[in-house]
Amino acid sequence: MIYKHEIEAFNEFWLDCDTEMLFSLLISKNEKYKVFAYRNDYHYIMLNAKTPSNIFFNEIRMIPDISALREQALRYIDRRKCGSTQEAIRQIKTHLRQGYYVMAGVDLYEWVEENMCYHNHHVEHYALINGYDDEQNVFFTMETDNEKYREFQVTEKQLSDAMSLEETLRYDVVAFEVREETLDRQLFTWKELKKNAQRIQKSIRPLLKNEFWIFTPNDYKNLFYRDMTVMYLMQINCRMKANRLLFMHLIEEGLDKEFYERADLLEKGWIDVRRSISKLYFKEDASRRIIEQNKKIHELLLAERDMWKQFISI
Repeated sequence: MIYKHEIEAFNEFWLDCDTEMLFSLLISKNEKYKVFAYRNDYHYIMLNAKTPSNIFFNEIRMIPDISALREQALRYIDRRKCGSTQEAIRQIKTHLRQGYYVMAGVDLYEWVEENMCYHNHHVEHYALINGYDDEQNVFFTMETDNEKYREFQVTEKQLSDAMSLEETLRYDVVAFEVREETLDRQLFTWKELKKNAQRIQKSIRPLLKNEFWIFTPNDYKNLFYRDMTVMYLMQINCRMKANRLLFMHLIEEGLDKEFYERADLLEKGWIDVRRSISKLYFKEDASRRIIEQNKKIHELLLAERDMWKQFISI
């Protein structure tokens, strides 16, 4: 017998695995909840790490702030650490038979082959397990491949291997249901959007004093961190697309079309930066080219800060 939730994958843009999962769950319940994905619930941070050449570098991360929406939308039935992987899988099967959604703590290194982290990077996260076929002994999971967020089938061994590698997550198994009744309120208020805009503005300020993704020529030659850098830049250009869609929605409520146009330019600008940085790894003068891209990054950050400043003032 198959115990399964049918889920419509959210693929309008990609921010991270958690947001894709939550937005997919919501639009599977009701298409109108798509507006939750457009809200400007995000901010920026700067992180510092070392390259193989033993130098420190800075990177920008766009952080979606979906914790409040998650707590509003989900009712947790069970959250637990298990004594063994076998026990965890038994719990997953039990919860799926009971009709709940399940998240399993996995390491993407041994999870879905189509994911960029498979046998490349150890990244731990909660994978959504939306079904189980007890005759074939396979599980259904929602995951991101190189193109989009979609459903995959995984064997029990794949699930076991991926869960066995996971070490740092708080829970092994999380069972939950969607609390649709708590979502039928006003999807957002102008006050909330302006408060978020102030937070974004504040998070941009320290970024303007720094340079990002500056490596040695040898680091570039060895493609150090290339796929991760491109992924984090894609998150930013996707967030600009979400801003554009937010402003398009707000035009119906009287917002000036200028904001849509400014968000559109920001989206195109970040796409250009992402593509340029991806290509410079193969250039002899990569170190010079990354300085040029940092100038564009600062220009884009300033333009976004000014956009939100004007949004707050209206």
